[in-house]
Amino acid sequence: FLAAFPLRVGLVVPHSLLYFVFLYIIEINIALGVFNLTPIPPLDGFRVVSAFLPPRARMAYYSLERYGILILILFLIVFKSIFFAIFIPITNFLMNLVLPGVGWG
Repeated sequence: FLAAFPLRVGLVVPHSLLYFVFLYIIEINIALGVFNLTPIPPLDGFRVVSAFLPPRARMAYYSLERYGILILILFLIVFKSIFFAIFIPITNFLMNLVLPGVGWG
């Protein structure tokens, strides 16, 4: 969110090269954060979801952890369109939250 500061206070000229560089830095940062919260074993979202599960379900959920990378790769290949249908609107929403009025998404 520090990268958004120059854009929010007007330190960067709108529609300049530097402006678009900052926009893409912010978008990539938000997109990686959203992706990291996906509840698939190697990502942090897996741990977040496990914190809310009852103990018995948590044990079953953790048994998936050893297959994490395989699950992640299969998920991204097989369910790519579903993933992006959820992922892109969330990223766009957060971009508009961080930089209102930019007209992102």
